[in-house]
Amino acid sequence: MSGAPARRAVFRWAIRMFRREWRQQLITMAMLALAVAAIVLAAPTLTNSSSKAATLGMLGSADAMLLLPGNDKHLAADVAGLAAQVGPVDVVGHQELRSGSAEQIELRSQEPNGPFDGPTLALDSGGFPHGANEVAVTAGTQRLFDLRLGNEWQIAGRTLRVVGIVENPNNLTDDFGLLAPGQLPAPSRIALLFNGKRGAFTPPADAATDMYFSTSRANFTADAIVLAAGALGLMFIGLLASAGFAVLAQRRLRAIGMLGALGATEGHIRLVMLANGAIVGVVAALVGGVAGFLAWLGYAPVVEGIGQHRIDRLALPWWLIGTALLLTVATAVIAAWWPARAAARMPIVTALANRPSTPAPTRRFAAAGAGLIVVGLVGLAFVRQLESRWLVVAGLLLTIVGSLFLAPLMIAGLGRIGARTPIASRIALRDLARYRARSSAALAAISIAVAIAAGISVELTGRTLNTLDNAGPNLASNEILWYNDKLGAVSPAGADALSTLAATLHATSVLPLTKPRDLVLQQFDGGTVTSTTARINLATPEVLRHYGIDPNTVAPDADLLTSQVGLANMTDLNLTVVDKGRSIPHPVVQTMPSLPAGSEEPSLLVTPRALGMLGLSTVLDGWLLSTPAALTPDEINLARIAAQRTDGGVQTATNQLSMTELGNWATAVGILVALGVLAMTVGLLRRETLADRRTLTAVGASPGTRRRLAALTAGSLALLGAVTGTTVAYLGLLAYYRSELNTFGHPPLLALLAILLGLPVVATIGGWLFAGREPTAIARAALT
Repeated sequence: MSGAPARRAVFRWAIRMFRREWRQQLITMAMLALAVAAIVLAAPTLTNSSSKAATLGMLGSADAMLLLPGNDKHLAADVAGLAAQVGPVDVVGHQELRSGSAEQIELRSQEPNGPFDGPTLALDSGGFPHGANEVAVTAGTQRLFDLRLGNEWQIAGRTLRVVGIVENPNNLTDDFGLLAPGQLPAPSRIALLFNGKRGAFTPPADAATDMYFSTSRANFTADAIVLAAGALGLMFIGLLASAGFAVLAQRRLRAIGMLGALGATEGHIRLVMLANGAIVGVVAALVGGVAGFLAWLGYAPVVEGIGQHRIDRLALPWWLIGTALLLTVATAVIAAWWPARAAARMPIVTALANRPSTPAPTRRFAAAGAGLIVVGLVGLAFVRQLESRWLVVAGLLLTIVGSLFLAPLMIAGLGRIGARTPIASRIALRDLARYRARSSAALAAISIAVAIAAGISVELTGRTLNTLDNAGPNLASNEILWYNDKLGAVSPAGADALSTLAATLHATSVLPLTKPRDLVLQQFDGGTVTSTTARINLATPEVLRHYGIDPNTVAPDADLLTSQVGLANMTDLNLTVVDKGRSIPHPVVQTMPSLPAGSEEPSLLVTPRALGMLGLSTVLDGWLLSTPAALTPDEINLARIAAQRTDGGVQTATNQLSMTELGNWATAVGILVALGVLAMTVGLLRRETLADRRTLTAVGASPGTRRRLAALTAGSLALLGAVTGTTVAYLGLLAYYRSELNTFGHPPLLALLAILLGLPVVATIGGWLFAGREPTAIARAALT
């Protein structure tokens, strides 16, 4: 039988074998399904988790927004002229209010059912305002001013009655009071919403304007990131799936030999394994897709809280989900192709004898891998000159794929090293080389996980040390920054409110902070000038004493004091007075580790010496209150209410992770993934070498010897993967940052030690502990 009937018969046999052995393939299907579910969940999560910009969140269904000053004397004519060009126009008035916090509160007048601003307004309870003295407020405004439905709100010299609770579905952090259309007599700005592309209309010429246009590029970029990350994850899982299919092929070896003896061609035998891979991929894609969609329905409310805007549960990137499903099936088929090729080429007698296949030569793969790595590194080295994002993707993929091709050579090297070692390690390393298909796939997967973890940790550490701004948290959880809107002028009411708040919160310290006017720290990178957004405070004796710094330890020539280690090594800094023409080029930076690290804390101090050289005076910037314990939401709200009644405002901790913490999490996840790969790989190898272990038992090998086999197998794979992955990560980063090698001046030692030392040690201990009990008698393998 040949042709299509033979292929149908072989495919039916593959289905029967899958139904018989689906439990043995459960791990592979579970990993593929998990990858699909992660992509289906991550795509809408990443797209919607970033908070929409306040300006773009006001566009609603409009294509564009034009901002006019509130004192525009020709407003009606400007609106009519714009409407004649683009059609309907929504007019929204804005008036900013003092809120006593970092968040902006405003009064807003708009039509609730306007043609474009409808998506920016939703009623939660009560009703929309209609009369001159009616207002609807958001939940944040209600909480901040302690308002209820029916209450009167004294604000901006007016008495307004609260008739409803509203929200901006596009931006849940948008806090405002809503007035009826035309009921805002003195707006600070006016927004015009309309449909019109850039260049398709002429804005009013008699008023200063700002224009904003909607864009879908951000969502496409997020989808592209998810697809790239998903493809990398499927590549990683495909390596593990390839090891699983290799074990499956070995288990079916006698059946495949019998099929060949009955006249099946190499193509038919390959079809058996490829059909099995396709079935595994389809099942995993369907299960993973459904699981990911159900997970998204449950997680969407959390994403709404993170992104602070309402989300349509069915507005998913369906093209991305479909692509992920097809990639899953393709990954399973590709993973089954290499074992299928090896099984099809095996002689019938060897297959019937159930002997492992002879490992293929590794030099050809190693040469190809080295060439791919070189090409990938060259691409990464010229990314900045060519300014191509695709070159980044291509360089990373080529470097990673090249390292995969080197895995068989490194595994073969372990076998040669093991020939001159004690018996336990000799057997362990020999088995790794003997079952090279499984070992190489596992080593490649471990190397990918380690390379990603090490690369993220090293890159984030370098970015932290070579940036002007502190990345991460702004304040500690037990701190409040009370800032003064009118710099240098403190009203008696403000001073009393601050004292009362400090007493109420049992503050352990109230630290006054002063700042020079218009002083910025700049960095010159070629023709680009970057200015820090971090606060620059004066190094007063009170600040130094608060952080335990002896003034005598400050160097006489120091211009800046900071907790940022990297600033002292940056040679392209300039301490500049804005619009005054005075500066200190290459200021002397002294590192003070005891200073705080938060972006709003006094982490960057200018010395009195530098202040005198620049001829600057200082003003009172605010106070830093420290409390005995972390602030509760009620305490934070109390501080905001107290501040908004005076001339000040408050900031509290944002709970943002620092770059170091992100790097530590990446390292931990990479190590856990690598340990999972090791557990699976050691289990596969122990299953295939069961007969060898029975022989060891028969000749008197102790339980300790048998446990050492598993421990040495796991430990050697972990060590080789850790070294390979870290090397690949550093090569890629060195190529990308070849003009900024100071990025690597302070490597993340703890993260690298955890990878290079901790991972092999934990893998070795785990292999010893979970080796399991060995057979105590010789058993004959079943002839099935």
